[in-house]
Amino acid sequence: MLKELDFTGERVIPGKTPNVLYQEHISRYTFASQFTNNKTVLDVACGTGYGDWQMLKKGNAKKIMGIDISKEAINYAIDRYKDEKISFVRADAVDLPVSDGYFDVVVSFETIEHLEEPRRFLSECKRVLKNGGLFICSSPNKKIYSPYSKKPLNPFHVMEFYPEQFFTLLNEYFSHVDLYGQCNINLFKKTVFRYGRKLFSIIPNGDNVKNKIKNLMLSRKSLAGENDIESQGENSEETIDGNCKVSKFINNQITTPTYIIAVARKNEKEI
Repeated sequence: MLKELDFTGERVIPGKTPNVLYQEHISRYTFASQFTNNKTVLDVACGTGYGDWQMLKKGNAKKIMGIDISKEAINYAIDRYKDEKISFVRADAVDLPVSDGYFDVVVSFETIEHLEEPRRFLSECKRVLKNGGLFICSSPNKKIYSPYSKKPLNPFHVMEFYPEQFFTLLNEYFSHVDLYGQCNINLFKKTVFRYGRKLFSIIPNGDNVKNKIKNLMLSRKSLAGENDIESQGENSEETIDGNCKVSKFINNQITTPTYIIAVARKNEKEI
């Protein structure tokens, strides 16, 4: 009998992950699907396989292989997503069990920040791509996640990148790197909110006011269905909040994305 997986915050479990987080993840795969028509695709760190199913059905991929280091996640994917065009293999992101130049597209979302050897990971992804193939990946924006900390605040993250760092790193391995954004943040509002929280902590009854505001926000999210796991399914991208969709990259003093999405090409002249 397949072991049930619990949502810990580390990976998406369909039906158990809060819907707003699920929307963020499925939206990346919806974005990638536009590049997968009749293509051979590798998904590095595929997790429970929900994104590979999305690319197969929505993106009409020719063949998809999903790999993940977690035995539990791979077993879940194998059990849940059955199709002759899709396969799942347990493997390490920095040691891909694939021959050189095999895939048309390599996808890897929210992976690089978890790795001790990000350059080895990028080298491996480039190796298994055909000349002219696409590498589509994402990373959390350090400008949002941990701007005032040298070490990532997320306990699952090893390294985070500012947009400029991410772009420069990818350009060392790929050509024609295009950046996109997801879940844009107004930095002015974020700063006001941060200092507002500090103010509430020092004024009389400030904590009570802060908790009332927090509860009000949570109730609004509940009414909006942001935590409604029942709505997660094959066609859930139709109800994705507009801010969760991958869009034009904007990074300035006012606005920056929570997640950076890159589409990079392996130069056709490279061997």
